[in-house]
Amino acid sequence: AMETILSFTLNAEELLRRKKVLRDLIFKYLAQEGVVMPPNSEKHQLVKRTLELWSSGKDVVDESHPGEKDETRKRPPTETVSESTNMKAEVGFDPLVLGQQFCQWFFQLLNSQNLSLGQQPQDWGPQHFWPDVKLCLFSR
Repeated sequence: AMETILSFTLNAEELLRRKKVLRDLIFKYLAQEGVVMPPNSEKHQLVKRTLELWSSGKDVVDESHPGEKDETRKRPPTETVSESTNMKAEVGFDPLVLGQQFCQWFFQLLNSQNLSLGQQPQDWGPQHFWPDVKLCLFSR
């Protein structure tokens, strides 16, 4: 099936723009390649960036955000994910600590809305989140 699809596809852009090639898949691919994109990027922006990455074979800079630092560039092929994580930790960024702090803040705020817990309700609203945020809570 893949060979048939590829035989009827004129170029990489046409392939990436297909409905079956989901935005999230392209986003995850770029992240895996070390290309940082805003989480709210639209599919056409991700396709453009992927094509730039493939055609350049070297670092890709996000022209839509001028003045951003090297984090917007593709990692050199010799740099592994663990090396990148170590570098982030050295400059004071620890994703585990960030996640723990977020969870503590979020659930304290969320639980304050439950009056049966006897807490004073805290200010809660859309001002706390990005405009395109989605919340999925699962309970057992």
